Amino acid sequence: DAKAYIATGLNGNSDAVVLTRVYKVPADEPLIIYTTEKASAKTVYVPKTTESADAAVGDNKLVAGDDVTAYNATANTTYYYLAGDLFHEATSGTLKSGKAYLAVSASGGARQLSIAFADEETETTGIAGVNDKKANAPAGYFDLQGRRVAQPTKGLYIVNGKKVLVK
Repeated sequence: DAKAYIATGLNGNSDAVVLTRVYKVPADEPLIIYTTEKASAKTVYVPKTTESADAAVGDNKLVAGDDVTAYNATANTTYYYLAGDLFHEATSGTLKSGKAYLAVSASGGARQLSIAFADEETETTGIAGVNDKKANAPAGYFDLQGRRVAQPTKGLYIVNGKKVLVK
């Protein structure tokens, strides 16, 4: 269920990081691994390939920590770290080894950035159309337990989602 993403920059409002899904990346490339599984994994094993990396990898804004690079090392770069589902501005210290950081220029001074998936990831597939069965269904009487009643007698029934009293 795990999917690999790179950060390709900020959205138009500069308030969210755009993540693009990748399938083939070179060794030691910083990635974000996303999964819907609830268990937290410490290590994700990625198989090696001799194939060429995805073209988008060249646009990756994630950098690997090295215990040397200082936060805000240059006036034009702001570093962010991922915690939970937000990127937070790194304010002091060095980029820790074994961690990936988002490096952006001219972030607009945002202290936190949300996550936005690239368009191809949010595209809905496999839905041809929606049939509203309720609109085509004949009106029927149902008792309070939800059973269809052919000939209602005196009592309380459900008709078209509303309670009806038959006298």
